[in-house]
Amino acid sequence: MIARWSPDALLHKGAAPIYFENEWGLAQPKDITEANYKVHSPGWALGFQKLAEKAGAVCHVKFPGHPTDGYRDIWDFIVQELQRPAR
Repeated sequence: MIARWSPDALLHKGAAPIYFENEWGLAQPKDITEANYKVHSPGWALGFQKLAEKAGAVCHVKFPGHPTDGYRDIWDFIVQELQRPAR
């Protein structure tokens, strides 16, 4: 059941592109709990990006000091993707 519903089980070539944007950097902010940071950190997103690339899916990750090529932010990503012709 875990494999069926796990986010990485949904990755494949031709899957919709993914965009993660985080306001935190690679160091845990002092006012954020460790549990919250580990689940929502850019480190998690970078790990997921590796899984996506291995599966042939496209995944972008943005956080302070790590911009995404071709997109200013999540909203720019959404607009550009919605304007692309159907694949």
